[in-house]
Amino acid sequence: MGDIVVARGVCQWDHCVEYEGGDHFVIVLDVHFLVHKESPRAGPLFPSWWHDPGQWYHGFSCANAQLVKLHGWLEQLFASRVAIMTTPLVIQSWLSDAAGLWYALLAGAVRDGWVQKSLGRGRQCDSGRIGSLHVALSTLCSGSQSIPSSALVQVYRWLKPIQPAPSLQMSNGDRSLSVEESHVLLRDQLTKQSAFIEDLDVTLVEQMQGLVVGYMSRARRGEGIHDACYSQRDLESVLASWDASRAVPPDLVPRAALKCKHARLLAVVLLLQNLCCPFFLAVRPYLWRGSVLFTVLKHGNPRLHSSFRLVFVKVQWGCCRKNFSRSD
Repeated sequence: MGDIVVARGVCQWDHCVEYEGGDHFVIVLDVHFLVHKESPRAGPLFPSWWHDPGQWYHGFSCANAQLVKLHGWLEQLFASRVAIMTTPLVIQSWLSDAAGLWYALLAGAVRDGWVQKSLGRGRQCDSGRIGSLHVALSTLCSGSQSIPSSALVQVYRWLKPIQPAPSLQMSNGDRSLSVEESHVLLRDQLTKQSAFIEDLDVTLVEQMQGLVVGYMSRARRGEGIHDACYSQRDLESVLASWDASRAVPPDLVPRAALKCKHARLLAVVLLLQNLCCPFFLAVRPYLWRGSVLFTVLKHGNPRLHSSFRLVFVKVQWGCCRKNFSRSD
């Protein structure tokens, strides 16, 4: 941590390195601790303000002009729907990917430009905690030879992992495993957890294969009973059914971005979903298919593979698209 402690004159600590010839000193604390099963399970370590819908609402409001541009481009695509549906599939897939990429870049800029910053209310960090740590360390710099326990507790809380993760070297209960052995067991656990049903009815499989072939022909796209456009009410119903989540998908745009209820954003969301639905392109953007693997400590010894559950966190746009399909 740098620029937290302000000392006058010469620092009283042994081996302290003065920073830039001024009265600020860099303090490096190397803290070692064990992770117990009682550790919080709040998800991966990402800034808490990323999950604040108010922050995202503020960010999208500041980026409203860019939302208007994206909204206008999507409306142009819908105005040319009949012509676009006659183009080669590769062009339609490109349009789908371009729409998904445009939103991803816009949401990323909102996150880094506005959500990443506080709104003047100390959202990025707790000023009270910083103040108490500053007082404790300043007392130490005045000549004390022991580190105040309050300072150690604050540093421990800052550095403690929010979500315990598997060690590079796990255990099988009898001995410590090597890095390679630990990786193999984690891979086998994921394979077993993701195993597909083996005893499927052959007739059912053949029927589903026939349906897939019919869908892939795309000859009657937009004419089926489930191919209608989604409405604003459908979108609101899907988003209202979502619980709050602190998981962060691979595009680093959490669920709070969609639940901030920004009117212009919701209009863009609805157009994007209808663009990619069976009514129009019937192609899911490449970026919406991604997911990232996280481990969640269920119970027991964190050195054992069986104590962890492997969870895939999907891009929220893909989840939204899937929820629309289920509600049809």
